[in-house]
Amino acid sequence: MQVFVNQHTYCAALEKRGYTKLGGGLYSEVYAKGNSDRVIKVGRAGNSWPDYVEWATINGYAGKFAPKVYSLKFHDRFYVAVMERLVATIGQLNAACHSSNANPFYEQYQATKYWAGSAFGDPMEGCEDLMAFCVALGSSGHATDLHDGNMMIRHDGQIVVTDPSSRGSFNYNIRIQRGSVTNASN
Repeated sequence: MQVFVNQHTYCAALEKRGYTKLGGGLYSEVYAKGNSDRVIKVGRAGNSWPDYVEWATINGYAGKFAPKVYSLKFHDRFYVAVMERLVATIGQLNAACHSSNANPFYEQYQATKYWAGSAFGDPMEGCEDLMAFCVALGSSGHATDLHDGNMMIRHDGQIVVTDPSSRGSFNYNIRIQRGSVTNASN
């Protein structure tokens, strides 16, 4: 069994096995192989994404407004998650939908844009559930990094909040001892 010292050596091993980096942020990177419907997210310690996944699973949001996570394992300084593959970020949709409503996800983009600009206004028709989710997300303390790069859509157009929090609150040593937090949202 190969032991990985850190996130970077794990990612290098994925690339060596034919995985391609799809994107990433300050704390994590996402890889996929071919047209698989699943991706591998590798994140470093200090990221609160696992807390968000656990909160979303416990509260019934996993697979709806939160991503489906099939497994989540903790290593010494990083975690590895297998999760559903999503289509595009809302930021990418912004570029595609900016001047045309011909994009198949135009309505989802408009709904997200409406929500972002009118958090305290009346919800747009069809946005009530998203608004309720975001209120719950804010109450949980996880909505500290909510922007168009951390919201994506599924192939069916469902909006998914992928990584809304940038705080680092959990204890990795406890998580490593417990093993997988969740095999949750099938």
